[in-house]
Amino acid sequence: MTLNFDTTRSYLQKFDFGRLFIEILGWSSPRGLQARELRVEELGFTVTPVAQLAGVVVFEIGAENG
Repeated sequence: MTLNFDTTRSYLQKFDFGRLFIEILGWSSPRGLQARELRVEELGFTVTPVAQLAGVVVFEIGAENG
């Protein structure tokens, strides 16, 4: 597998981890997993599965305050 550096850089700059892992690195779309809301002290987070491979799941975590 040859890595396309321009496309990889573009996805990283856009924080598009789903497309990076699935299209570039060959991972699968996560199955059976839902995004979840999480609170730590007073701060809220959204935990979203973006890809999986051999039981390992990549999550994107976003904070409500950015």
